[in-house]
Amino acid sequence: MLKQQNSMTLTRSFVMISLITIVAIIGLGIKEYTSQKAHLTSKMSLWYDSTSDRLAAIMATPLWNFDIVQLMNITKSEIEHHPSISSIFVKEKTITGQEKLVICYKKDASGQLISCQEKPSGDIQKLKKISYENNNIGSLEISFSQEQHHKEARDILKSVILRYLFLIVIVIAGLFMAARSLC
Repeated sequence: MLKQQNSMTLTRSFVMISLITIVAIIGLGIKEYTSQKAHLTSKMSLWYDSTSDRLAAIMATPLWNFDIVQLMNITKSEIEHHPSISSIFVKEKTITGQEKLVICYKKDASGQLISCQEKPSGDIQKLKKISYENNNIGSLEISFSQEQHHKEARDILKSVILRYLFLIVIVIAGLFMAARSLC
């Protein structure tokens, strides 16, 4: 009777230790996912800003020289090579100070590049002034899709879940073996 009572007490202790360990591991997993997602968001925001700045600088000379072909090539190349960019909208500043559409490309529903006439929309939009020799000569608006960002966040979540699930299984198996050897 005493041996059975000790065995029950020991089993309850191991169950409590297992539950506390599982809760602690889940807490660590949530903390790691939150940290990694914040890092990813920061990295993507920096990429959006640097891409917009870089394109505004690259497009200054062709826009100043009215080199539409070069502007088209730059725009097409950027949209085709960066899945996160959903559209690019370039305007020039006229003599009267108004802005006039020069180039507009966007991806359609199937991902194909098409020319557009209206201001495109996207999840995140960055507006940059295009300057040539300190003169504001136009503007660049880039729309970014967050689809790639969401995909990477899901991959992080899957990775964290698998790692911590594996850790939970190992801890529970270890505790189970320790309990069996004591009983």
